[in-house]
Amino acid sequence: MWGALALSLAGAPAQAATPLRTIVEDVPGSTAYRYGTKDRLGNSMDTLKVVSSPYGGYRGVYHTYVNGRYIVKYATSLDLVDWRYRADLAPYASHATIYNLPGGASLVAYERQAGCVGGGNCMTIRYYESEWALRHAAASRGVTLQRKLSNCAEGTPSITSATSTLSNIQLSFHYFKDCKTDRQARGTLQGFDAATWSASTAPSLDAGIIAAGAAPDGKIGDRDGGFYDGANQRLFEGQLVLNDFSSWRNFLWVGGGATQLAIRTHGGSRAFANPTFTPLTLPSGQSGVVVTQFIPLSGAAPGEAGELVYYRPRDPGPAPPPTIAAAGDISCAQNTTCHDDETSNLMVASLPTRVLTLGDNQYESGQLANFVSYYAPDWGRMKGITMPSPGNHDPASSGYSQYFGKPSNYSFDLGAWHLISLDSNDVPTAQSFLTSDLAGRTNRCILAYWHHPRFSSGATHGNNAATAPLWDQLYAAGADVVLTGHDHIYERFAPQTPAAVASPAGIREFVVGTGGRMLHQLGTVRANSEARVGGIYGILRMTLHAASYDWRFQGEDGVTYDSGSDACN
Repeated sequence: MWGALALSLAGAPAQAATPLRTIVEDVPGSTAYRYGTKDRLGNSMDTLKVVSSPYGGYRGVYHTYVNGRYIVKYATSLDLVDWRYRADLAPYASHATIYNLPGGASLVAYERQAGCVGGGNCMTIRYYESEWALRHAAASRGVTLQRKLSNCAEGTPSITSATSTLSNIQLSFHYFKDCKTDRQARGTLQGFDAATWSASTAPSLDAGIIAAGAAPDGKIGDRDGGFYDGANQRLFEGQLVLNDFSSWRNFLWVGGGATQLAIRTHGGSRAFANPTFTPLTLPSGQSGVVVTQFIPLSGAAPGEAGELVYYRPRDPGPAPPPTIAAAGDISCAQNTTCHDDETSNLMVASLPTRVLTLGDNQYESGQLANFVSYYAPDWGRMKGITMPSPGNHDPASSGYSQYFGKPSNYSFDLGAWHLISLDSNDVPTAQSFLTSDLAGRTNRCILAYWHHPRFSSGATHGNNAATAPLWDQLYAAGADVVLTGHDHIYERFAPQTPAAVASPAGIREFVVGTGGRMLHQLGTVRANSEARVGGIYGILRMTLHAASYDWRFQGEDGVTYDSGSDACN
């Protein structure tokens, strides 16, 4: 569901931060706040969603109830609490959200109360190519999404991802189940074409919110989400009693479950709906989070009803050790047979510091058009933190170099570690690069990765003697870990010498060809093979400590099939 997010992941947190739950729950502890928020013209800013402005300051969309109708409006701010009205974006519309695109463009999605096929409520998305366009309500493109799940209403959209070309837009939204109560749904729009709109229910999310305390017959739906402190987190609203506005509560979903939040305000308000949060740079220049809530009158303390805006900086702490996630043999032009969306969702759900690809990123021959069409909407969401390596299906001469903008061989430091990406299609050139790269290298811990495995128990390819010179050089330099793909299996070897003799001073190899392309069978078990997993798509996760490393192989079902730790040489 998550589509392409390459624009927003490069800023994944590199240090510990105040838990999002603490920020949302503790209004008195915030740096600044405003109850009953209105713009400078006195318009109430109900269900405000805030994002950074590429021109400085902040953008916000919201709705105001005027003369019996809702109107979606646009405003800007320099300090997050004082908002200057700019334009009316849509009449008979509410519950808007905004999503930034490159070059100052943006998408605005909202629930509309008029003009829907069959009456009722539906959703519209509009594209604004510039700040000028927003301020003049001059959308250059727009699409209204016909209801798919309810005969009555679908709305309160949240844009979870969007490509810059608008080829793929992912939404979360509410649908009015059986025309009785709100439930959670997801949808995909391709090519900004209404005919491609598809939607599905999300009963597991509903069940999780109910398990956390919402009424089984009450209204439920997420309002907003994003990445904070290395994890995908979402805020939901849910009723403890059906149609009792004083019973609205927030629920925070992290990982596989939800927690009901206990929000504290200055006066003791108890009802909170339509929550949003946005990690951004605060007016002080610090990294932080802005939160918005709608406090219904029936659940509000005196003077606190209406829209609440508050923010708080992240609290810096010791930097956690960096993490990586890796796999090869990923995306296919025959997209319906690939599991690259499932494996990419694992990483989106818990972002590593860097993503390493182990070759054959895009089948069948790595055309740039296929990278854009198939790799980009799934693994391409992590492009900003991806350090790739080429494979035989996508050599450097293919669309690989154009898409990733990386040389055939390169290296970088991550924490205390030195990481090396090599092109195993051209071993002599990779050897030459290694010779210069390793000269004078002082890192204790070294990890290299490429496509063709030196050792493998896969039935399709198995051991590859052509890469032995790379192993020889790395062993001589005291390297610790080699990651490879090519065989579509998962396998872990004990540390071993170039002659395949087990040795504590040897290199540990992982074969992780499980990124999405069809899987291979296991064959003859090679010497020093410690763990093998066949028939499971997944990714290898590693935590790179200063003098050691942890690993775990996580299947697409979220289950850990292999794990362990070891010290560096």
